[in-house]
Amino acid sequence: GTWTNKNGELWPNWLKENRNGVRCLFVGHTFTVFNSVIELENFIRQLENACKCAGVGQRPFVVFAHSLGGIISKKFLQSFKSN
Repeated sequence: GTWTNKNGELWPNWLKENRNGVRCLFVGHTFTVFNSVIELENFIRQLENACKCAGVGQRPFVVFAHSLGGIISKKFLQSFKSN
Protein backbone atom coordinates (compact mmCIF):
# COMPACT_ATOMS: atom_id res chain seq x y z
CA GLY A 1 0.00 0.00 0.00
CA THR A 2 0.90 3.64 -0.23
CA TRP A 3 1.44 3.96 3.53
CA THR A 4 4.05 1.21 3.76
CA ASN A 5 7.61 0.87 2.60
CA LYS A 6 8.96 -2.16 0.71
CA ASN A 7 9.36 -4.01 4.05
CA GLY A 8 5.67 -3.49 4.91
CA GLU A 9 6.41 -0.93 7.65
CA LEU A 10 3.93 1.92 8.10
CA TRP A 11 5.95 5.07 7.57
CA PRO A 12 3.70 7.29 9.77
CA ASN A 13 4.91 5.22 12.74
CA TRP A 14 8.30 6.83 12.21
CA LEU A 15 6.77 10.05 13.54
CA LYS A 16 6.64 8.45 16.99
CA GLU A 17 10.36 7.73 17.11
CA ASN A 18 12.16 9.98 19.60
CA ARG A 19 9.03 12.04 20.22
CA ASN A 20 7.48 11.29 23.57
CA GLY A 21 3.72 11.53 23.66
CA VAL A 22 3.12 11.32 19.92
CA ARG A 23 0.22 9.03 19.16
CA CYS A 24 -0.59 7.76 15.66
CA LEU A 25 -4.06 6.59 14.75
CA PHE A 26 -4.74 5.05 11.37
CA VAL A 27 -8.00 4.95 9.48
CA GLY A 28 -8.43 2.90 6.36
CA HIS A 29 -11.14 2.57 3.80
CA THR A 30 -11.58 -0.26 1.34
CA PHE A 31 -14.17 1.20 -0.99
CA THR A 32 -13.15 2.60 -4.34
CA VAL A 33 -16.22 4.70 -5.07
CA PHE A 34 -18.95 5.85 -2.73
CA ASN A 35 -22.37 4.65 -3.83
CA SER A 36 -23.98 7.78 -2.45
CA VAL A 37 -23.41 10.91 -0.46
CA ILE A 38 -25.23 9.19 2.43
CA GLU A 39 -22.58 6.44 2.50
CA LEU A 40 -19.83 9.07 2.73
CA GLU A 41 -21.67 10.95 5.48
CA ASN A 42 -22.22 7.71 7.45
CA PHE A 43 -18.52 6.85 7.22
CA ILE A 44 -17.55 10.33 8.39
CA ARG A 45 -20.03 10.15 11.29
CA GLN A 46 -18.57 6.80 12.36
CA LEU A 47 -15.05 8.20 12.08
CA GLU A 48 -16.03 11.24 14.13
CA ASN A 49 -17.52 9.06 16.89
CA ALA A 50 -14.45 6.81 16.97
CA CYS A 51 -12.12 9.82 17.20
CA LYS A 52 -14.11 11.37 20.03
CA CYS A 53 -13.97 8.05 21.94
CA ALA A 54 -10.21 7.95 21.38
CA GLY A 55 -9.80 11.49 22.75
CA VAL A 56 -8.89 13.11 19.45
CA GLY A 57 -9.34 16.85 19.66
CA GLN A 58 -8.35 17.20 23.31
CA ARG A 59 -4.98 18.44 22.07
CA PRO A 60 -3.76 19.57 18.65
CA PHE A 61 -3.58 16.89 15.96
CA VAL A 62 -2.34 16.50 12.39
CA VAL A 63 -4.07 14.57 9.61
CA PHE A 64 -2.13 12.91 6.79
CA ALA A 65 -4.19 11.84 3.80
CA HIS A 66 -4.10 11.54 0.05
CA SER A 67 -6.45 10.95 -2.83
CA LEU A 68 -9.95 9.90 -1.67
CA GLY A 69 -8.66 9.98 1.91
CA GLY A 70 -7.98 13.69 1.46
CA ILE A 71 -11.59 14.32 0.47
CA ILE A 72 -12.82 12.24 3.41
CA SER A 73 -10.44 14.06 5.77
CA LYS A 74 -11.61 17.47 4.63
CA LYS A 75 -15.26 16.57 5.18
CA PHE A 76 -14.40 14.94 8.52
CA LEU A 77 -12.50 18.00 9.77
CA GLN A 78 -15.34 20.32 8.77
CA SER A 79 -17.82 18.14 10.63
CA PHE A 80 -15.55 17.52 13.63
CA LYS A 81 -14.88 21.25 14.06
CA SER A 82 -18.55 22.16 13.98
CA ASN A 83 -19.48 19.51 16.59
